[in-house]
Amino acid sequence: MILVTGGTGFLGAYLLHYLIREGRAVRATFRPYSDFSLLGDIREQIEWVPCNLLDVNALDDAMTGVEQVYHAAAKVSFRKKDAERMIRINEQSTANVVNLALEKGVKKLLHVSSIAALGRRSAHEEIDESVHWEWNNQNTAYAISKFKAEQEVWRGIAEGLDAVIINPSLILGAGRWNAGTPSMFRSVAKGLPAVPAGVNGMVDVRDVARMAIGLMDSDIQAERFILNSENLSYRKLFGLIAAATGAKVPSFEMQAWHGRIVARAEELLAFFQRRQPRLDMDYVKSFGKNFYYSNEKIRKALDVDFIPIAQTVKDTARVYLERKRPALLPLF
Repeated sequence: MILVTGGTGFLGAYLLHYLIREGRAVRATFRPYSDFSLLGDIREQIEWVPCNLLDVNALDDAMTGVEQVYHAAAKVSFRKKDAERMIRINEQSTANVVNLALEKGVKKLLHVSSIAALGRRSAHEEIDESVHWEWNNQNTAYAISKFKAEQEVWRGIAEGLDAVIINPSLILGAGRWNAGTPSMFRSVAKGLPAVPAGVNGMVDVRDVARMAIGLMDSDIQAERFILNSENLSYRKLFGLIAAATGAKVPSFEMQAWHGRIVARAEELLAFFQRRQPRLDMDYVKSFGKNFYYSNEKIRKALDVDFIPIAQTVKDTARVYLERKRPALLPLF
């Protein structure tokens, strides 16, 4: 039996689709408010277990009889008010998964981390798996939460757990168009006036799911792998999205100082309107920064190539234009 935490999420849904297509016996956790819209027909082929990963007793039930665990669940937020809670949730939930995996003799754990857990580095320095975390004010609360969660996995490895870690870059693909990176396609299609300045790593969600399964089924353990197709500027990415959706190309690049001004104004407006701000100071930290990530290690380990981001954008835009409701990219 395979357990996937966060199975109703963006990446989790793709993982489940690939695993079910391969005929695997799969169990997945869900919460009372979980959105199953990305699961479609495979929902009935999965054993669903209600589980808050902070509830050790519920997690114990979910992990009983499990041989492999894909830990994809995590809280994601760039709101200041969520910072402490997010750090606590991501760290403690991962500690609980690791502890029970050790206790129950799980054969292998794959932990979905993030390039955020690698920490920020100076401009133009290519980041690979050998880097060490540096505490500085460029790291967001989300980055700190993923770093702390990853440390729990390394602790488990030191205690005898067979585990592997993936650090995906910005994951792109079709999904729920009002959340995460899929929302960028809707925003650009409706006319986005500005884009962040800077460069970041980007990867197709299908590559992340397939490579996660490849690593799980391999003999590789006690390693981390950056999953990154290309390093692109946000201007280039949003230009590709605009071309694919028939929209106007955003012309204005927001530097960090632009973002801070807008974020401050948005926070003030949100306060008086009694709502959550649409842009937070933590989110704008990367504006104007260039981050480059190496994919050499994973390409050698699994002998794989990545889908070009231009193709990812075309595929995703096609799905968005054909189906405005939540949907997945065609699997291959």
